[in-house]
Amino acid sequence: MSNGAPPTNFIGALTVNGAPILPGASGVVLTGAAFFVNQTTGSDGNLGSADSPFATLTQALSQCTANNNDVVYFQGTIHLTSTL
Repeated sequence: MSNGAPPTNFIGALTVNGAPILPGASGVVLTGAAFFVNQTTGSDGNLGSADSPFATLTQALSQCTANNNDVVYFQGTIHLTSTL
């Protein structure tokens, strides 16, 4: 399942230690699918879109395609239950 291109409505760009993690950061164009996770309002039965996010990272990763440059975005507060 693919949700299409990453969202483009971000103001500015976000990086962590210089690595771009949102579209537009450092001129990087993301070409893979975008999946969203929200532990509070999401459901693993959802589509994984910004308006219908997954509840778990596991579900989002199961929808990603290897070597496709897919991106998983987190919404809200994230509670880690294991080491990534």
